[in-house]
Amino acid sequence: MRTVALLIALLQLAMPPHPATRVTVAQLEEFLASRRAAKQSDSETAGALMRVELAQELTPATLSRIGNEVRMGPKAAEQIRLLAAESIFEAPPSTEWIDAPAPDAASQQRILSQARSYAATALRRLPDFLAVRTTTGYDNAPGAADAKSAQPVVRMHFVRQHRREVTYRNGAEVDEIQSAGGRPVAASSEGFSTRGEFGPTLNMVLNGSLKGTLVWSRWQRALSGARVAVFRYSVPRAASEYLVDLCCFPRNLDDSIGVPFRDKPAYQGEIFVRPDSGIVERVTVEAELPDRAPVRRCSIAVEYGEVTIDGRPYICPVRGVAVLVFHSPFMEKIDGVGLEKHINQVQFDQYHKFGSTARMVNSD
Repeated sequence: MRTVALLIALLQLAMPPHPATRVTVAQLEEFLASRRAAKQSDSETAGALMRVELAQELTPATLSRIGNEVRMGPKAAEQIRLLAAESIFEAPPSTEWIDAPAPDAASQQRILSQARSYAATALRRLPDFLAVRTTTGYDNAPGAADAKSAQPVVRMHFVRQHRREVTYRNGAEVDEIQSAGGRPVAASSEGFSTRGEFGPTLNMVLNGSLKGTLVWSRWQRALSGARVAVFRYSVPRAASEYLVDLCCFPRNLDDSIGVPFRDKPAYQGEIFVRPDSGIVERVTVEAELPDRAPVRRCSIAVEYGEVTIDGRPYICPVRGVAVLVFHSPFMEKIDGVGLEKHINQVQFDQYHKFGSTARMVNSD
């Protein structure tokens, strides 16, 4: 309880501003219960949650239980969902691990070898198909001042949702004109976006892990319910194929144009593998960026699951999360910290075979 009391005290501090406080899932639950007992308003709770960062994964099952047990207003509930999305890069509490011995070294190598074989062949064997990628974007760009403060409100909030058709042909995702509501749009209108879920990200992780370090982590249940072996990997800069290419970041308050950021940093993350088949259920990638880089964090996670295409089951991307954090002098002027955060939640659905019924959109 002393830890929780300290956490509450930290979250109630108004000045000076400070980066997020890392907490466990249990501490988060106790904090929510204490705020409910204190009858804190929805806005106050949401504001406090903006100064929280989870040190453990808030899994879908635990998120659902918290939602049923703790009554929250819409603003606080949105912050909890975003905390859960961002926490995909962390290991869940050990109580949610599968309590079983780690496989021996030979078994670990067999599992990883199967995963690499799967990545090298399975995705290439997919039929030509179409799917829909829905990206829901959030950021903490300052909003209008509220009744209690003359300062703009800095809080993660919904920004946009866009849908586009993905074309997979001849073993790779094809660049196509994107559309929203049936009208062609430029790719730049999407804002922060990622690519590579259909193969490149998976291959980058598995091939890169051969050039870095790879260690056993734990047994865990995947989103599908399957038991998976989880490995943690790290790839050095010298062997990196992780391209971070973003534009554009202001250098100071007078910079109206900004500068681009392009780098191939070292990266690390986790690989979730079904031990019996080598099917990869999830990969995460977190860039290890230079201290003085304008981009402070660039992370992506992709989850794969079974989908049906033309009456047959295949393993394809079903969900993704991307997080971008960069220094903003405009944000720093407001909150004294200056970290602008963007979170994209991506869903892949409506898989169907590419055929004569497909509607082609051209640029005319």
